[in-house]
Amino acid sequence: WCVHVCVVCACVCGVCMCVCACVRMCGVLCVWCVAIHGCWWGIILQACKRNDRCQRQDIGSFIIKPIQRICKYPLLLQSIVKHTPKDHFDYENLLAAVAKVTEVVADVNENKRKVENVQKLLAIQSATLAEGGPLKLVMPGRTFVQEGSLVDVGINKEKERKYFLLNDTLLLVRPIRSK
Repeated sequence: WCVHVCVVCACVCGVCMCVCACVRMCGVLCVWCVAIHGCWWGIILQACKRNDRCQRQDIGSFIIKPIQRICKYPLLLQSIVKHTPKDHFDYENLLAAVAKVTEVVADVNENKRKVENVQKLLAIQSATLAEGGPLKLVMPGRTFVQEGSLVDVGINKEKERKYFLLNDTLLLVRPIRSK
């Protein structure tokens, strides 16, 4: 039998299950498996999702955890401040920490809101065909406000339209007709 060594941590491969049980747990890949299977990142993610130590969670669950923890820090620090005597030598430092962590949480929330706004604009942009060429909705300062359906009442005919309201633009679109 052959031993396939991981390119990442020099452990034995977890995909072809050669020799090392530890590698089966962490799901690392060898050069041979990357060459055969091609999509090594997908294989690593699948191996992690099957791993009991990962509690069968996907990678998104692990990435969001630090962000969720940051949002809990102001409450924890406020609770500590509440139970700390005002004459305690660290009381002022705790107040400063509460203010700083609250500021960090506000920044995290604002950045999250900006990312979601760009994602929404990109989704609208990719789902919309423009007559004059590619539609470019993502611009500095542009924000998504609302979307909805309208009925354009014309002579003898009602046409369904969809609108996207941005802070500086109203985009009115119609469904693509099937050929």
